[in-house]
Amino acid sequence: MGAHRNVFENNRILDNGPAEGETGACIIIRGHHDDLVFRKNTIGSTKASSRGVGILASQQSKGLQASDNKFVNVKKGIE
Repeated sequence: MGAHRNVFENNRILDNGPAEGETGACIIIRGHHDDLVFRKNTIGSTKASSRGVGILASQQSKGLQASDNKFVNVKKGIE
């Protein structure tokens, strides 16, 4: 069972994930979660150098859609 066809829209997802360091991600999608949509969200960190990736998706997840998101203080938006 997985989270399929969920839409995350107009959210602020900040300071989620590891407390320190540039490793890790703000949002981690593990396993089989298909057709997730991230739209018009603010994703990242309020601190200048604390996250490596905004959204990290596993190879098992299929059909990830991300549009019009604002990535704040992350090195890479989606991986």
